[in-house]
Amino acid sequence: MGLMQIAPSLGAAVALAAAALEDVGPEAAIRQLDSIADRAERFQPYWATRAECLHRLDKLDDALSANATAVHLSDSDILQIWLEHRAQSWRGALN
Repeated sequence: MGLMQIAPSLGAAVALAAAALEDVGPEAAIRQLDSIADRAERFQPYWATRAECLHRLDKLDDALSANATAVHLSDSDILQIWLEHRAQSWRGALN
């Protein structure tokens, strides 16, 4: 929360949601992400974090869609591979 007071930014808001995911749970994190959705359409960390939240809420189709957006927005080959591997592991959990 301190970072948002000192240097509020989209990245800090996503980091706060990621911390909420681990500390309080995916419902709280999704609410925080929803509050910045209008500013985060092209922000890859938003989509990667949203995908993880949705996965933990057992909304796997939505999680896979958000993850695909994160892959598309990433300019890092290594991150794309990691995100695709994550999606593949989630699909395996569906079977």
